[in-house]
Amino acid sequence: MAESVHVLIPTHERPELLERTLESLAQCTQPKEYDGAIVIENGSKAGAEAIVGTYQDALQARYMYVPRGNKSHALNEALTEIENGLTIFFDDDVRVHRGILQAYARAAADIKGKMFFGGPTRVDYEVEPPEWLAEYLPASATGWPEGDRPDEKTFLGFNWAAFASDLRACGGFNPTVGPGTLSTGQETEMQRQLLDWGARPTYVPDALVWHYVPESRCTPSWVLDRGYRTGIGFGYMLWDVSTTGWTYPTWVWKGFLKRTGVLCRDGIFGEKHERFGARYRFWEYLGKMRGAKMEREEDLRADSVP
Repeated sequence: MAESVHVLIPTHERPELLERTLESLAQCTQPKEYDGAIVIENGSKAGAEAIVGTYQDALQARYMYVPRGNKSHALNEALTEIENGLTIFFDDDVRVHRGILQAYARAAADIKGKMFFGGPTRVDYEVEPPEWLAEYLPASATGWPEGDRPDEKTFLGFNWAAFASDLRACGGFNPTVGPGTLSTGQETEMQRQLLDWGARPTYVPDALVWHYVPESRCTPSWVLDRGYRTGIGFGYMLWDVSTTGWTYPTWVWKGFLKRTGVLCRDGIFGEKHERFGARYRFWEYLGKMRGAKMEREEDLRADSVP
């Protein structure tokens, strides 16, 4: 198996949920390679240190704090504390299956690197969303397929694992995406770096978590905002418009005009779900444009450095 297995949990102003996460983790069967959990609080302090202290014995838990409110930055800081081995990433709002640590350890058996892992997710709703809205929720709020290996090559950011040495070799997490920035998707961006570097994704069907979704994240306004931020991450990571200077290429403007037309049509004459769908796709596309611009400006700044 992997030389050692670590758990890394970033947290920000959610002490009750963090305690729920650590309690479920304490119920897990620990493989012999288990080497402890690091909880890294970023931004303001909200009681995480005291909570982690109560799990010091059960989980070999350690507390870290960074004042910068940026999840990617926090993850990079925590990685400096892990010399090598498999690092499992959970968020502070999940509960985990009792066998998850063993499942990841088995998947990494006799592997030294060039591979990353992820498992399925289910959802703990505070209040279940209406059916018409559920189709617009992200996978983090609806669950992620169990059973056969899904087609995706990346995994949800609150249930995956990679070797610390591989993460450092790829430059670590990108602080310009994810919580603490305008966009989502820092784990997806990290996993795409691993793929480009030659690492292979491996699905671990027994590595199951449940993600807590509050009522506030099942509202139309939240979904629209999330769609915009998801669009930013997509545009930043996947749209190649860097060769066009300071303007968007024609195909981007055509897409914008198409969605504007649908918004005007369905926003006036459509049924409730059609009106919302038109708004969602419009704001998601605006996010993609914003993300592409961010990436282009970053490239231009890099090119201007002597």
